[in-house]
Amino acid sequence: MSLIPFRDPDRAAARGGDLPRRAVLLAGGQGTRLGELARGRPKPLLPVQGVAVIERLVVQLREAGVDQCTVVTCHLAELVEAHLGDGARLGVRIDYFRERQPLGTAGCLGLLERPEQAFYLLNADILTDLSFGALAERHARTAAAATVAVWRHTTAVDYGVVDFDAAGRVTGFREKPVHEAFVAMGVACLTPAVCDQVRAGEAVTLPEVLARLVAAGETVSSYRHDGGWCDIGRPDDYERAQRMLLPTVASPARRRAA
Repeated sequence: MSLIPFRDPDRAAARGGDLPRRAVLLAGGQGTRLGELARGRPKPLLPVQGVAVIERLVVQLREAGVDQCTVVTCHLAELVEAHLGDGARLGVRIDYFRERQPLGTAGCLGLLERPEQAFYLLNADILTDLSFGALAERHARTAAAATVAVWRHTTAVDYGVVDFDAAGRVTGFREKPVHEAFVAMGVACLTPAVCDQVRAGEAVTLPEVLARLVAAGETVSSYRHDGGWCDIGRPDDYERAQRMLLPTVASPARRRAA
């Protein structure tokens, strides 16, 4: 099969400066859109080219200087915990927070122990060659409360489009136009103060929390990533992920031997 180019993470950027040492990975989703693919198995544990998605992310975070990962679980939590363990084989420390009921993509921030410095919050069901270090450097440079990674998404219309006004008069024609928008990648770098925006036990999404920050006059920044990204939320996305040319995942022991 043909492989979609996928860059190695930018490790040079990750090594410089005082970068985040902690990440919170959201691994509690049920993966309902994947149907049979996710039946009896958490979406972050789906294998892509032989390696679980969440395992790839943990290794990338380790390469970016992260040494502690908190994995937020809910659906089939015990399977995620059994797969990753305490993180020793991946070269990081892993602890877990089980949600009794789904709290959205930011609800955990109201219950977790508040981090002491900037940290990453990310979905555990994505594939990307994003440089986490470069994201964190952008976050520090702009003195933002939160910095969100964004990716340009294009949607092609396979038909000729007719534009017309309120009276029905045709104003123009566009042949198979392509629409572009920047979408959130499911990765953010946050300051500890962001946790104050979430009440204990509150179910809330990260976009809702970011809107609160903007309303409060805080800076919310973006970091544009022009490399590879894939959310494996649907069967066709999962199939596309199998054709990506992904960075090699190596355990600490294998890296030392090399």
